[in-house]
Amino acid sequence: YYFFIFPATFPGILFRMEESIDASLILRFFQSSLLRWLVLMVVSASGVWYVMDRRRDDSFLTNTMPAQTPSPPLAFQLDPEILESLKEISKDVDPRLRWAALEMIYRVNDPATASILSERFAEEVDPAVKEKIFKMLGDAKDRTAQPLFSLGLKDYDKQVRMAALVAIGSLGDPDVVAMLTPALNDMDTDIKLEALKTLQRLHHVAEEKQKKEQQDLLRNISKGIGVKL
Repeated sequence: YYFFIFPATFPGILFRMEESIDASLILRFFQSSLLRWLVLMVVSASGVWYVMDRRRDDSFLTNTMPAQTPSPPLAFQLDPEILESLKEISKDVDPRLRWAALEMIYRVNDPATASILSERFAEEVDPAVKEKIFKMLGDAKDRTAQPLFSLGLKDYDKQVRMAALVAIGSLGDPDVVAMLTPALNDMDTDIKLEALKTLQRLHHVAEEKQKKEQQDLLRNISKGIGVKL
C-alpha cells in the first residue's frame, strides 16, 4: 500500500518542506553530510593503509630474520652399548682400566657424565685415580663439577684434597670462594697454605674483574657525552 502511495505524495511533501525549511538549513545539512562523508573516507583510507603497511613489515621481518638452525651434533658420540661397556670397565679391579674408562666417558661429553663420575668417585679406592679425575676437571675448568670438588676437599687422602683444591683454583671464579672453607680449616699445613694461595689468586681475579667493569662503564659514559678517555 505504502509502495504505491509514497511516490504519489512525494512532490507534495517536498513542496511543504520547501515552505517550512529555510534554505540555509538545507545548505548546512548538505555541508555537514559532505564533511561526515569526507571524514569517513579519510578514516577508511587510513585503516587500509595501516593494514597494508603492517603486512609489508611482517613480510619483511619474516624474510630477513635468520632461521634458527639446530645445534650441531657432537663430533663423537658413544653407542649406548659402548657406554654401558665403559661403565662396567670403570668398575674394574685394575685402576688403570677404571681411569681410562672414566676419562673416555668424560671426553665424549655424554649427558650422563656427571652422575657417572659422582658414582665412581664415591666408590673409588685408589687416590691416584681421584687425583687424575680432579686434574681432568680442573684443566677443563668444569664449573658443573663443584659438588665433586666439595667431596674431594673432605677426602681422607691429602693428595686428593690437594688435587681438588688446585682444581677449584683453576676455575678462576671468585664466586667459588665459599668452597675453600674446608681447606682453610684442614688439619694439614700444606692444605691450608694452598687454600690461602688460592684465596689470594681469586681475590686478584675479583679485583681485575671489578677494574675492567669500571673501565667499561667509564668508556660507555664517555661515548655518550662524546669525550675520549
